[in-house]
Amino acid sequence: MKQRNAQTNVNVRTDHALHMYTSDVDKYTIHRSFFAPITEAERAIIVTCDPAETTKKEFGSLYQDLIILELKEIHDLKSKLDRGTRARLIVDAGSLPNQIETEFERRERFIDSLSKKYPLSCLCTYRAADLTRDTLRQLAAFHGKLHLTTSDFTLISGDYVDRSDVSYDSLNRIVRDDLEAIILSLLQKRAMCGFEIIGAVNLEFNVLLSPGAVYPLLNTLRSRGLITSFREGKEKIYVPTDGSKAEIKRIVHDQIRARTLLNSYLQKNIGSTSDEATVESAEGLTN
Repeated sequence: MKQRNAQTNVNVRTDHALHMYTSDVDKYTIHRSFFAPITEAERAIIVTCDPAETTKKEFGSLYQDLIILELKEIHDLKSKLDRGTRARLIVDAGSLPNQIETEFERRERFIDSLSKKYPLSCLCTYRAADLTRDTLRQLAAFHGKLHLTTSDFTLISGDYVDRSDVSYDSLNRIVRDDLEAIILSLLQKRAMCGFEIIGAVNLEFNVLLSPGAVYPLLNTLRSRGLITSFREGKEKIYVPTDGSKAEIKRIVHDQIRARTLLNSYLQKNIGSTSDEATVESAEGLTN
């Protein structure tokens, strides 16, 4: 596991979140994002109906100690948990060939009971197409957070980020133009490898970057003294250098101001009515 600030308060009641996704979303991008902040002191567990080899391939070498259980083995979870060790758990309910209400209710009650006894963060992922309104209402009662991801928008606990009115080409171009600021803002939050950066950008903007777009920029940022890297297993982890945070904030805020100035100019020239969409500030891309 990656060692990232391993201090954890195990006495705090942790999240039990519901994440629904549509068929045009790669569920493993969601799963990798959930595991991204994990520390060496935590356990990563996934419960799924997918073959273990498929799951291992999707996570690669990121989580060599990943515990994989079949959904029918979910009651073995207790043996994998420890009151002194924090764990991140994904329940891949979307891998089920069908969904019976009594099964998910029993499963969610079991997970909820475990989260009261153990330092456990749990993400339950479901295919949105499989859920009826009544099923969703019942599921929501078991979870503290609600996430919905499609290729057009993301809804996270009531925070709506609409991408449906923005063409893919436009968003793709903006993300690539602002990629330096985006990467720096991501690394300000936590240490990440290049693969995690690609996954975070894909999950947030539905823009899939190639390693050829990300790694040369990471090398440039490192040569400028803004970030450094270290090895954990086969992965190279990137973090801001000591003393660079103020400069990183200046670069990101300068990008925000430049994008805001450009947007204001374009909005003024093209005009605006109540029927027209307002051009958004770039601040949302870099926060």
